[in-house]
Amino acid sequence: MARSGSFAGNPKTISAGVVQTLIWTSSEIDSTGVVEFNIAMSGTVTPTYNVLNVVDRVRVRAAGRLILDVPLAVLQAYSGGFSAANYAPANSATANAVLTIPLNLIDGPTMESRDQCQFPPGAEAQVEVVTTNATVAGSAILSWKTSNQVPRFFPRLLSSSANWAAANARGQRYNFSEDGIVRAVGFTVAGIDRAECYISGQRAFNIPGIGYQGQTAVGLQFGDLSVEKDILEEGALVGTYRFRKTDLLLPGAAGSTYLSADTTTGYVGATGEVATYAIVPVQSFRGNG
Repeated sequence: MARSGSFAGNPKTISAGVVQTLIWTSSEIDSTGVVEFNIAMSGTVTPTYNVLNVVDRVRVRAAGRLILDVPLAVLQAYSGGFSAANYAPANSATANAVLTIPLNLIDGPTMESRDQCQFPPGAEAQVEVVTTNATVAGSAILSWKTSNQVPRFFPRLLSSSANWAAANARGQRYNFSEDGIVRAVGFTVAGIDRAECYISGQRAFNIPGIGYQGQTAVGLQFGDLSVEKDILEEGALVGTYRFRKTDLLLPGAAGSTYLSADTTTGYVGATGEVATYAIVPVQSFRGNG
């Protein structure tokens, strides 16, 4: 198995102090065998540029269909929670950071197993980065890695608002469906008293949250949603957005697939997003172009 890399030679202009969407289209990007995209930014006047301070949301489209659409914090939590190398998400204060968008199985034991998951073969690629208004004038380039490993899956990492209240509310539900194999569900854990997830009618987990029985601290106490996974599999993670792995290896049938939570007044409210991560057999991809 071999990997190679390349980059889009046309830098995208970054305007100062405005929300904008930087877009790289299929005419600029390889799509066959892509296992990772990387975004690097540089300032026009002062080259030092903090990517993590200005990225709001990241999207990847395959033949026009979203396969990745998450805020920066969710992407970092996913990368930190799944990396087999115990990757720790870069601190937002880190300068000269490069934003990495993994598309392979980053928790696989070998490079060959990891690269069995990649961008959908035969589909045109598009990458979008939505910035905050904290930008300074500069430019951005996109690079990628490709693998000659035969693909079996492509990833789908999507998130949207849970619409849960920042209140002492019980049984708030986020319904979703997924025809791929659901591997994890992610959500903001601060202010969560209890969380329960069902995949196609089968319970994936029912666990206490950070706010369980009135606890407020984010730490490794019995109410932390990810204590077991953090210590045994990923190493300690920093932050209040966590991914909880689901080991049922099932698709998520509509009507019987959901995340339910009891929130407290410490929950973030309407801005909290639930993310779903799945791997999908490549033969089921539709919309190649």
